[in-house]
Amino acid sequence: MVYVDRAINAGAKGYITKNSAPGILVKAIQKIAGGEIYIGQGLMKNLPLQNNDSDYKTIVDNLSTREFDVFILLAKGLTTKKIAEKL
Repeated sequence: MVYVDRAINAGAKGYITKNSAPGILVKAIQKIAGGEIYIGQGLMKNLPLQNNDSDYKTIVDNLSTREFDVFILLAKGLTTKKIAEKL
């Protein structure tokens, strides 16, 4: 998938779809926090991964207040529709 490749090459440490189960987001965050890259199942076909040494804390620290709010709500399992309604 071209979006996954672009995201990883741009420095993303993980990629999941918006339809992923809430538990997948938690799993992805845990893996990324542990220094790994997480790509949702079925998205990793022939994807050449680069391991960028950016510190995950720096990435989280660089989120805007609104981005961080969305991040927290996603981690709590809210759907994008529920997040939009809440915010």
